[in-house]
Amino acid sequence: MKTRPRRQPRHRRRNGVRVHLTERDESLLLALARFRLARTSDLLDYAFQGVRRDTATVRLRRLFDTKHLAVLPPRQGTENVYRLGPAGSRFLRELGVEVGRVPRGGFDHHLGIVATWTALAGIADMGLERCLPDWELREQFTAPDLPVIPDLFALVRYGESVHTVAVEVDRGTENVSVLGRKLEAYRSLWGGAPGLFGYERFGIVVASLAPTRRASFPTTLKKAWVVPCVLWEGGESPRPVLLKLFEEMAGPLMDSPCLKGSLAAVGGGSDG
Repeated sequence: MKTRPRRQPRHRRRNGVRVHLTERDESLLLALARFRLARTSDLLDYAFQGVRRDTATVRLRRLFDTKHLAVLPPRQGTENVYRLGPAGSRFLRELGVEVGRVPRGGFDHHLGIVATWTALAGIADMGLERCLPDWELREQFTAPDLPVIPDLFALVRYGESVHTVAVEVDRGTENVSVLGRKLEAYRSLWGGAPGLFGYERFGIVVASLAPTRRASFPTTLKKAWVVPCVLWEGGESPRPVLLKLFEEMAGPLMDSPCLKGSLAAVGGGSDG
């Protein structure tokens, strides 16, 4: 009677695995350099659209075995959380890509931002011209330049128009008053110079990833007042909510002098 081989623990690498990096692999590593941390589902949604889940997870496993990816200590009953491994970081540095630090402290809010980012990037008929998360904004701007720091700042192209959107992600980890104060700050910036990173007209998406908190949002969203603001419930496609927001946003949006160059390496979905 043959004994079934023991399954390799997901946090332990297999020896002797080799991999030839594909264009998709490079796109995934570039994305993870900006995400800093991402769940399995986030990487599948971003880099493996149209690919069978089992095929995609086998590829992630090979990239982990070859040290292009690393995983945080796994928690039972949860999916893997990935960061760049030593081989992945070395590969990107050889391309001239700066590899940032993984954030300290709790990761739940950070992972909520990444999940929202990949959801926006996955909308087929929209494109992220630029998308800057909280941690990149803090690295690129000094505190006096940031009266309010969005969880995500995005320029979303739909048809011939580009819309400026600030995204706030709620995981239920902060008091709802924190969101209220941020909405009031957005209101103070809207419609006049300098606006939000040079954009005087913008809209707000509140991404609700904590269902128990949603009942309190109608009152909180009123703090935005004149600013077009919509609520997106995670788990649903953000496309209908964005279309509603775009309808509420009036007037053409001009290019901002504060955001020049290509800052949206992550934004257009996978490479196929």
